[in-house]
Amino acid sequence: MPKVERKTLDIKVEPDRKFFALQTLKCSLVSRFPRHYFEALQGDIEDMRIGVRQWASRYPVALLPLTGIIPKRMIGSGMTATRSCRVLVSLLISSLLLTGCSGGQDKKAAIEAINKGMRKEALSVHVLLGRVSPKCAPIVHARGNQDLTTVTDYQAAEKGGLISMTPDGPGFWKVELVNPKPGLVEALKNAHRYGKDGCDYALFNFSVAEKSVADINLHQISSEKAEAEFLWKWILTPFGVRLVDSLNAQQRAQVNADLETSRLQSDPTFDLSDITQSSSPHPGKKSLKKSGDGWVLDE
Repeated sequence: MPKVERKTLDIKVEPDRKFFALQTLKCSLVSRFPRHYFEALQGDIEDMRIGVRQWASRYPVALLPLTGIIPKRMIGSGMTATRSCRVLVSLLISSLLLTGCSGGQDKKAAIEAINKGMRKEALSVHVLLGRVSPKCAPIVHARGNQDLTTVTDYQAAEKGGLISMTPDGPGFWKVELVNPKPGLVEALKNAHRYGKDGCDYALFNFSVAEKSVADINLHQISSEKAEAEFLWKWILTPFGVRLVDSLNAQQRAQVNADLETSRLQSDPTFDLSDITQSSSPHPGKKSLKKSGDGWVLDE
């Protein structure tokens, strides 16, 4: 077999700058760069204005979509004008989605903070649990009535299936929760108890209706504070639903007259005998401040 002599082949490569010339794609998109940057990019890099030439030589082609400038052709990269535009659109959509998600999370956190703050404004039926008598316990709304079973709040709670009232001696009743959850039973064991002259009771409230945010607009004041303008509605609790289902209009009106907040205040915007009217929206405004990743009322 003949011996093959090795030879070295010298090849000199001279890159053609025009081969890498950048051209712009005309799109109806807004860029932060002035128009002359686009005009300058239509030619060779050598034909660009000095400032633009230095900028273009520093930026990798792959980063151009992030700046808002999309090359019409990227020879050697396999990216066509259509694909380039798709990249830009995808980036814009992703940016909008991220902004939308952030705004949505902010609103959700604000709604949770406002709803939590409005819980103290919930309207409730107030009862005493334990051994109770109007003779030795402050029965709210008893109005001198010595028969606990005829007091409106206790009648409503009993008809709603939440309490039972059993006679426990002359003028005394044993008031108990119906089928309480284990956690509630434990909580009641540790609740402060009152009583004298034969009474032994703990305070208890059955929430009938709560305020809930239906729509909200956040106005950012600073990175730490915001103003919330919102619409809220009354929402019946499960107990409230039971009352509506078990009481007639006259009975609901009687209960409504006794509904109060935890501070023993009534609210004219709610009427248990007219749920449709009570469900209409009301305007509200609250100041908020940042707390971790969420909001709390700034009070």
